[in-house]
Amino acid sequence: TASLPVAKIASPKTILYEGEPTFVVGYPAGFPRTFTQGVFGGLEFVPFPNERSGSEYYRSTPLIIGGNSGGPLFHYSVNGQYELIGITSLMYGEATFMN
Repeated sequence: TASLPVAKIASPKTILYEGEPTFVVGYPAGFPRTFTQGVFGGLEFVPFPNERSGSEYYRSTPLIIGGNSGGPLFHYSVNGQYELIGITSLMYGEATFMN
């Protein structure tokens, strides 16, 4: 039997660089599983209303649409492994590519 790649959860110390490839797996609009590639754009701090501390979000360009949100966001690490770096979410108001 063929073995499939296994993704590990990234260490909290993982450093991502702008332009680094990112990937999303999901089921948008009820279609079969999709694999969407983009790039890491940076770390954003969003002070949502009614929150004392706000939240940090990765800005990344894979297309996030209904069905992909809530799915995994991966990057391909320098040691040649896929790592889970976050959970995707749909855009927030005018904030695009906030995953």
